[in-house]
Amino acid sequence: MKLIRKTQRYYLLFAPILLLLAGAFYYGVSRFLATEDAEERLRYIRQQVIKEIESGNIPKLDPLIHIKEAPADALVKRAYTDTIIYEPFEDEKLDYRQLRFTEHINGKKYLITLRHAIAESKPQRLQVLGMAIIILLILAPLFQILNSWLLQKLWNPFYNSLSAIKQYDLGKGAKLTLPRSDTDEFNELNMAIEEMTAKINRDYLSLKEFTENAAHEIQTPLAIIMSKIELLIQSSTLQEADSELLGAINDSTTRLARLNDSLLLLTKIENNQFRSNTEVNFNEIVQQQVDELEELAALRNLRISTEFSSAMRIYMNPSLAEILIRNLLRNAIRYSDSDTTIIVLLDQTYLEVINSGPPLTIPPEQLFDRFKKSNSAANSLGLGLAIVKQICAVHGHQAGYRYKAGQHIFSIEFS
Repeated sequence: MKLIRKTQRYYLLFAPILLLLAGAFYYGVSRFLATEDAEERLRYIRQQVIKEIESGNIPKLDPLIHIKEAPADALVKRAYTDTIIYEPFEDEKLDYRQLRFTEHINGKKYLITLRHAIAESKPQRLQVLGMAIIILLILAPLFQILNSWLLQKLWNPFYNSLSAIKQYDLGKGAKLTLPRSDTDEFNELNMAIEEMTAKINRDYLSLKEFTENAAHEIQTPLAIIMSKIELLIQSSTLQEADSELLGAINDSTTRLARLNDSLLLLTKIENNQFRSNTEVNFNEIVQQQVDELEELAALRNLRISTEFSSAMRIYMNPSLAEILIRNLLRNAIRYSDSDTTIIVLLDQTYLEVINSGPPLTIPPEQLFDRFKKSNSAANSLGLGLAIVKQICAVHGHQAGYRYKAGQHIFSIEFS
């Protein structure tokens, strides 16, 4: 989920809660202020009523002012209470604040009850509260639209930088330059990314140079060693024991050369050094590799059957496409049961190479890791499927494996 959407979700989640809290706060404050105002008026009315009684005039204004004589020993302390009185004019019950007390005036004891309407009745306050909530609910979508616009405007520099990063190609060796904005945090982030990318680019160029040098410096001595061994093997003065030793050395040197080639190939693929992607006819590549490996398969009495549902054209590096198919077929030939058929299925969305054989001796999820082999085949480096996985990764395809009814099924799902 995008950050803007997540921010808006939190806004929509908390906005109703805040609206309800604001409404409750408004209701409480308005009630408190109205009560304070009514009590202040009652204190003033009390003073006026006492003056009137002292002057011999007892005011009567039920139900707002109620005065009656009380026993001499009667005592009611001044206290404010709430009451409700029916108002015929309004045809509703209204909230009143009531002050009740006893007072000794001109030798007599009076029980005085004073009432004053609270500035706003409860229904009126609820109406005002309802109107406030309605107004806020109307304004909420407007605030949401404004909030979305502001967030998009504020985060626009971030998305511009993100777009530039996605389009950046490390293999071209160009410097990454991100757009500047008027937001300090985004500028600091851009500067950190630019510095990090520059360091990665330097490391990449160093690794690329090392790979190229290693390919030259290691392969040349290996080729010399192998040629010298062949000369020694052909020598007429060579003893049988020495010939066996040289044969073992030659096998190890050949294996080392293959290992060097495979590791260099993996490094080049990971560094994205195979950049000449074109549209290739996958059917032709598969058939070409099958034809080239038929003799190798025949040595183990294996047959290779191909089933093409339609013409398959895909955009990838032709050399890597050949390596992909070759490694899958060599793996099937090496580990398939003798006198069986290897099946190659090709469709618009997937490629499958199927061979019979006993179950794996390693977890299936480790099958595409480097130097992982199902058995201890002496002529296997354990890198063929790792190369397959890496080729798929750089082209966005998915390499997979499953074992079903005695069949090993290696699949490539095309993106």
